[in-house]
Amino acid sequence: MEWTEQKARDTNKKRSVCELEYMRNWNKNNMLGCMAVSLAGHDRNKIYVIVGEEEEYVYLADGRGKTCRNPKKKNRKHIQIIKKYRDSGVAEKLLRGESIDVSIIIQEVKACQKQM
Repeated sequence: MEWTEQKARDTNKKRSVCELEYMRNWNKNNMLGCMAVSLAGHDRNKIYVIVGEEEEYVYLADGRGKTCRNPKKKNRKHIQIIKKYRDSGVAEKLLRGESIDVSIIIQEVKACQKQM
């Protein structure tokens, strides 16, 4: 089922422009820089930054055990995107193929945890 703005309006009339843009990007598989929570596995309920993606998998970093150089490979079904939080600066760097410093990832994860 393909997502359209009309379907979004029908399901929830109070969606903001930001949420609509996010949903468009979600369907285009543009999740780089988004924050995600692990739903399954030994790392359940842990917050990560999405640093890479494939058809069925995403690559996650938390800045401590998993970094951009050694990300965690996780099935898309086993994560939940945190819609409220996405750092555009991190996303832009990832789209350009640049590596992100570990301290930035740790800072983003901590900021996301404080908001939850």
